[in-house]
Amino acid sequence: MSSIRTRITQAAVFSSMVTVLFAAAPSFAKTRARREIGMRAMAADEAAIRHVVERYNETFNHHDAQAVAALYTPDADFTNMYGGSQQGRPAIEKVYANLFSGRLKEAHRNDTVKSVRMLGPRLAVMDANWEMSGTISPNGKPSPVRRGMLTWVMAERGGKWYILVFHEFDFPGQ
Repeated sequence: MSSIRTRITQAAVFSSMVTVLFAAAPSFAKTRARREIGMRAMAADEAAIRHVVERYNETFNHHDAQAVAALYTPDADFTNMYGGSQQGRPAIEKVYANLFSGRLKEAHRNDTVKSVRMLGPRLAVMDANWEMSGTISPNGKPSPVRRGMLTWVMAERGGKWYILVFHEFDFPGQ
């Protein structure tokens, strides 16, 4: 009798486990599908952010202050390698216009993305190494090739990614 009760209990437990597994299967499938969709979205966002870096290089190397500034949000913060800062797209455009008509008139820049980290569905951080040639030093003489690091906080607005915060660091003597 005790053996029959044990078998009935085991069968009931097994039946309960199977019921729970079948009931949970759609939930597991949905979770996996959501994760896969999220991973594809993150990959698409990272590709879009890398494209902004490419556009930055292109517009910078064409010395087009207006096109460079268009890559920033209207309320962006800009801090250059010397600690000078500006806020807002019009002020940032003016900085680039001054640089492109002066010390960076012949500059050529190449940024290489090191990492993109998603902070949320519409916010990311991008780190890059940069190299710049063709610059003029404050004393008016050509500068050697310069290198540094760049960190941007990027924001997605209206389906496009923009620079929200720009911080650039120069590695003197490298």
